[in-house]
Amino acid sequence: MKLVPDYYCRSLENINFQTLKSHGIKCLLFDVDNTVTRWNEREVSEATVKWFDQLKEAGFKACLLSNNRSDTRVKVVAEKLGISYIYRAAKPSKGGYLRAVKLLNGKPGTIAMVGDQLFTDVWGAKRAGLFTILIDPICLKHEFFGTKFNRALERLVISKAKGRSHTF
Repeated sequence: MKLVPDYYCRSLENINFQTLKSHGIKCLLFDVDNTVTRWNEREVSEATVKWFDQLKEAGFKACLLSNNRSDTRVKVVAEKLGISYIYRAAKPSKGGYLRAVKLLNGKPGTIAMVGDQLFTDVWGAKRAGLFTILIDPICLKHEFFGTKFNRALERLVISKAKGRSHTF
């Protein structure tokens, strides 16, 4: 099912690098808002910066994949993390994911998408043939209106999706 992530975990810090390697994952794509930062923020927590350093030290390539229409904020976040980025990804369309695959010189079977939304991050990544990891959003208090609407729909399917996924 396209809405069921391969794995579910509470936060980035709970993602196990060895488990990813055992699945042949070499590259990871990350949603920005409520996955890496709070919605519409440029600040990245020190813990998140350290986690990305550990990810790179473990040999993984990484890229931000955002629907933001301007690269300004996404670029700032990517620079703080020392990784590449794609904005205007148009998730859940496959195009942004496939651009990221090309940017990372990867193959869909070796790339995982990490995000907090079923209807954009997970569904789009599944359509592009990527491994998927759903995490809990950093903060639900402040979100884009469209995301709030999607969250209401997600609640209808999320318990089933989490129940069918592996947990880190």
